[in-house]
Amino acid sequence: MRNAWMLALGVVACSPPPPNGPMGVLLDLGAPRDLAGADLAGVDLAGVDFASPFDLGCTSGTTQCGAACVNLQSDPASCGRCGHGCAGGMCAGGVCQPTTLATPAQGTQMYGIAVDGAHVFFTNRFGNGGGGNANDTGVFQLNASGAAQTPTAVATWVTPSSPAAAPFDLAVNGTNVYWTNYQGSIWKGAVGGGSAPASVYAAPDFSLYVNRLATNPAGTHLFASLDDGTPMMKRVLDCAPSCTAVYSLASSAGRQVVSVAADGSYVYWAESGAPGRVHRLAIGATAGTMPVDLGNGVATPTHVAVSGAYVYWSNDVGNIYRSPIAGASPQLVVDSGYVQDLAADGTNVYWADAGNTRLRYAPAAGGAAADLVPAAGDPLRIALDATALYWIDKTAGSIRKIALP
Repeated sequence: MRNAWMLALGVVACSPPPPNGPMGVLLDLGAPRDLAGADLAGVDLAGVDFASPFDLGCTSGTTQCGAACVNLQSDPASCGRCGHGCAGGMCAGGVCQPTTLATPAQGTQMYGIAVDGAHVFFTNRFGNGGGGNANDTGVFQLNASGAAQTPTAVATWVTPSSPAAAPFDLAVNGTNVYWTNYQGSIWKGAVGGGSAPASVYAAPDFSLYVNRLATNPAGTHLFASLDDGTPMMKRVLDCAPSCTAVYSLASSAGRQVVSVAADGSYVYWAESGAPGRVHRLAIGATAGTMPVDLGNGVATPTHVAVSGAYVYWSNDVGNIYRSPIAGASPQLVVDSGYVQDLAADGTNVYWADAGNTRLRYAPAAGGAAADLVPAAGDPLRIALDATALYWIDKTAGSIRKIALP
């Protein structure tokens, strides 16, 4: 019976197997074997490693990754290390290279960017619709993979008072794309376009400026940070589905609500000023509930992001901090230099260093900064999905992406 077992597995015996099972045997695991009819009763396989492949004896310049020999310097599926894919980009010198998804007409006027895993969305506010081709102004989408694409319009400029006139920031929840415009209003359109935009929030007057938008992961809440002119208030709106202020800050406070982020439980926002604030408020909290201050007295915060158990923020003196969502003293993550935009994924924190035309990252728990893209043009806004970072390159007028490190 042992001979039948050895033949079924494709075993070459170096010596007869002892009663307690195979020893000193070489298993050919390169191809599946039919075990039908093999009597394995009483055979001890505990010492046989079926998971690890044999040493393939890879030639110089290649490394064994699983059952294949690859060149870690040029393989886009294993770039720099086994299994590190380049998300559609090339691999050169063991480093993933950026991909240009599209270079839209008048692309140097792009402003906002958002991703949903399958698509990339951006706004182009060229000429407020008042010059050039009106179809260049609006809200557009691309596939998250591919190169040299022609953008699909979600909404385009029609008149100076149309929903897509000079759009700024945007967010997406899987079904709809939301954006702000120069009139201080919030609109939405269907992913893929094909339907007329619908109003989400109508500004009371043109003194209103919507800084940033964010959705919670479930897509059931849209949050907006607003800055109104005196004597009105600075606010955080929750639009689920109608927009109501969940927080208001008097203009006399000397601060502005400049950024907003959300996770499954809370909405977070940054208030610029001296001192600044980073606040947390439970989603769906009863009206009048006071927010929790996670960064009281920090230097003027500029951008905020959330991932896992931490909220991250940058300030105007070139630092990135984090604080536990549960509340604790802020921790310096990195002395980052200039931060144009900020994102985090729990492993790293990422930022656009427009002043030095590069994209950078550092360990989320703190550590040295490194370049992700040392020559990123003029990176204005960034967005993350599970595999890549996307950004607006204002210099080239392009939407670009790079695999996460």
